[in-house]
Amino acid sequence: MRMPVDVTLKDESSDSLNVLQPDLLVSCDYNDKRTKSDRYEGNPALVIEIMSMQTRAKDMVEKPNIYMTGGVIEYWIIDPRDKRVIVYLFKERQPEDICVFTAKDIIAYYTFPQIHIKAGDIFSDI
Repeated sequence: MRMPVDVTLKDESSDSLNVLQPDLLVSCDYNDKRTKSDRYEGNPALVIEIMSMQTRAKDMVEKPNIYMTGGVIEYWIIDPRDKRVIVYLFKERQPEDICVFTAKDIIAYYTFPQIHIKAGDIFSDI
């Protein structure tokens, strides 16, 4: 899959559609849920946004709710300024857990717990 890719998420409570272009995503159903216009209409297992000063408010305030109500399981915000990763875990379109990891921490990927990432490695070139 080439990035950016449009991700269409349906909020079942309001029947509204939101189209976003996350910085990174992990999808287990991409081939089955891709439209002819190359939009993805599935539920990503993981969405990652890399925060900038221009997107800070949207990434931290608006997008968690859009991703949660759209069926995303896990949403990570990578904050290069503060060198932290904020991880939201959603279950059945409701908040389950929020964790903040700093450069010294190991991030365990909730959906695939065998995958671990050193948070410091994310910021090693910054």
